[in-house]
Amino acid sequence: MQGIPLKNLKNIDVIFLSAFDHNEGKNNHGLFQMFDFYRNNLSINSIFVNTLESLYRNDIDVFNINHLGDGIPLFHQISYDFIYYNPQHPYLWLNKLGGISSGREDYIQHAVKVLIEALPPHKFIAIADKADIDLPVLEGVLSHFESKVMILSAVNNTWTGLCAYPNEYNCGKFKTEEGCRSPCPALSRRKKTEGFLVSNYKATRNFVENNRNSVVLNVGNKFSLQEANESYIFKDVEKVLIPLKNVFSRNDFEELWKTKKLYRSNLLSNIQSQGSLDIKKIKFIAMWSAHDINIKRKGVEYFITSLMILKYLLKVDRFDEILIVICAQIGDNKLASRLKDLDIPVVFTGHVDRETYNCILAASDVYCSTTLSDAGPRTNYESAALATPVISFDKCNASDFVNESNGALVDTYDVKKFAEEMYRFANYNATERKSASLNMYATYENLMDTKYLINRWEEFFARHGV
Repeated sequence: MQGIPLKNLKNIDVIFLSAFDHNEGKNNHGLFQMFDFYRNNLSINSIFVNTLESLYRNDIDVFNINHLGDGIPLFHQISYDFIYYNPQHPYLWLNKLGGISSGREDYIQHAVKVLIEALPPHKFIAIADKADIDLPVLEGVLSHFESKVMILSAVNNTWTGLCAYPNEYNCGKFKTEEGCRSPCPALSRRKKTEGFLVSNYKATRNFVENNRNSVVLNVGNKFSLQEANESYIFKDVEKVLIPLKNVFSRNDFEELWKTKKLYRSNLLSNIQSQGSLDIKKIKFIAMWSAHDINIKRKGVEYFITSLMILKYLLKVDRFDEILIVICAQIGDNKLASRLKDLDIPVVFTGHVDRETYNCILAASDVYCSTTLSDAGPRTNYESAALATPVISFDKCNASDFVNESNGALVDTYDVKKFAEEMYRFANYNATERKSASLNMYATYENLMDTKYLINRWEEFFARHGV
């Protein structure tokens, strides 16, 4: 497709539409990874169109149309978030058409016209975040091309007014027609207003009601599917449960096993060199992670309690055989102090880059997940791909693939059982440890089998006449 203007492309099945085509300067963007999987494996024609920033400018299948913004990136013209908070921005099309008094309908019509003129005919538009395009604008585009939209539910804010994890706040307002309203339990940690939440929820509800037969929701695990089925907006919408393959494993387990041992040795040597611990007695490494230790839904309080129980299960002379690695932003807080006071060796890495993170994960004997609400978490998949057993609450994607042979699935909030499972793995000999790792690796390979995923997507598109 190189050299062919975007508008002149033919036989396009799926347009992936997003503000960005990257994450943190690397190919970590969930929607882009999905696009990459499509074009490399499926028999359909797909392209990626971004409206703000492009990293892959030399990629023949990636098109950037931010220049259509008439003085400001296009994304800021079609993002409801930006428009809501910047209604009088001097470069908004609405103002160029005669000011705020021109009305929202004038803006929508103009935005639709620009996108229709820019995009080629297609069967589907795929988006990961409804914030990437104002839904009335999307509706106009779908109507013109007689196409459909597939929403990749990378986070669970698809069916809310804002918050990605409503279960974190025990909020069930997304299950009602009225939806998000005052008081909102998420607002204490957000800069948004309740007006935005209410209008965003209504806009999503109206869009889906008006385009029910043109909307497909992709969820990656049973937990997200259950939440989507409970939502008022998406309960009657077509849903497809196909995991997003955005974490890749190695082809040979034995090669990976050797690498894991090397990473383990490097991790312990690095700790030793910093003079923080005597690593000679360390026999068991457990890792826990979050972007920030204070994120409530990550459940660090339950993890700390389980470690306190683990202490009682261990004999005093074995306390220094256990190493807990915490990968999270810590700061000066009581949670970190409680962890330091456990009498079990604890290392805080702070925020680390993805490569370092995966090295630590591969070096660990188990990954501990006390997450209470998440569309992933991705780390569970990363652990599996690196053959690291997972001990997890029975939540989120863990319930799809974690079992006794490759880790442990524990009833949510059952900290005693969580500690017991950590104790079980701490007592594993070398053969048992390798067996659990192999089982986790094999489970993930089966879950994310490329041929299986290809068949699922090919069947889906065949049903939709693509």
